[in-house]
Amino acid sequence: MNGLKTASIFNSLDDQTFAELLSLAETKLFDQDELIIEKGKINDFFVILLEGRFDVTDQIGDQKYVVASLFEPGEFVGGQSLLGRPASMNVEARGQTNCLLFPLNQIRKYSDIYNLLVRNSAVDTARKLESTNQTLLLQLKKASNASSTILLCLSGFSIAMIFLSFMASINYPTDGLWSWLFILFVIPPPLIFVAATRQPLAAFGVTSEHFVKSLLDGVIGSISIVVLSFLAIYSFPNAFGISAVDVFEAMHLSRLQTYFYLLHCYLQEFFVRGSIQTSLEEVIQFQWRKPLAIVLASAIFSVLHYPLGFTPIVATFASGLLFGFVYSRTRNLIGVTLIHYVAGKIFFGLYNALS
Repeated sequence: MNGLKTASIFNSLDDQTFAELLSLAETKLFDQDELIIEKGKINDFFVILLEGRFDVTDQIGDQKYVVASLFEPGEFVGGQSLLGRPASMNVEARGQTNCLLFPLNQIRKYSDIYNLLVRNSAVDTARKLESTNQTLLLQLKKASNASSTILLCLSGFSIAMIFLSFMASINYPTDGLWSWLFILFVIPPPLIFVAATRQPLAAFGVTSEHFVKSLLDGVIGSISIVVLSFLAIYSFPNAFGISAVDVFEAMHLSRLQTYFYLLHCYLQEFFVRGSIQTSLEEVIQFQWRKPLAIVLASAIFSVLHYPLGFTPIVATFASGLLFGFVYSRTRNLIGVTLIHYVAGKIFFGLYNALS
């Protein structure tokens, strides 16, 4: 309780006045999601946080937004109440929240104290507005960059579709050269934009942060895919018409160029997960943005596999959901690249064996 003396609303109060003010306050415990201050209502109190968290919320249509979260003891809400004005936003408790309620009908009897509280409230509000303004500007910049990144990714996507259509028209086989030419079309637009706007590559998954966790996800995911895939082939030989040995040999693991596919996977993941999925998460502004970003990024990339046929498109989309989830855990491309590589080798090994 002694630490409350440093709260901004009590700035310049001497110890005696502060003690008198505290004697007027009532301690109250709010439960999870309980409304403390209701938007549009004139309240005759202001509230000081002792323990827990305030969420300042507003609503546009059916969508509720958290404007600010306050969790430091001494934070106060109810500045509009001091001015006798309706609350401009809702304030809700997040978890059990312990507060002090100060009744304004009694505080107004002490005009000097009341005027000082109004002044302190105005100063605190100005500070919070400045901080909020900086936050909103940063969010706007991130959303603008994300939108531009998506646009450039889709530009690369369009160029790649023209390339794929041309290659299909001349019956060019979907070999290694085909796939590297495809990468050549889709990677440069977002990469050039990221460099031109001086955005850190770390924001797009090219980072050492969470490296160990990402690598561990990759190893566990890769082992799981290998075990489940070969177990399915071994258990249902009639369904596949081939053996696990046939698939393993068709993976061509003894060839050096096989391991260049690992770099290929990393570049693909930079395009899909690093650029598109990350940017979609910044642009989409509602509760299910992460799952939706994963689904949309997977759908966009799966369409680019149309020259391989319907089954590879479905397989790319389904695996993309897994890859997107793995990437979202760490925002590091290492783990998802490893899983992509292993899953891709098994899929194309199965595809080549069946062909």
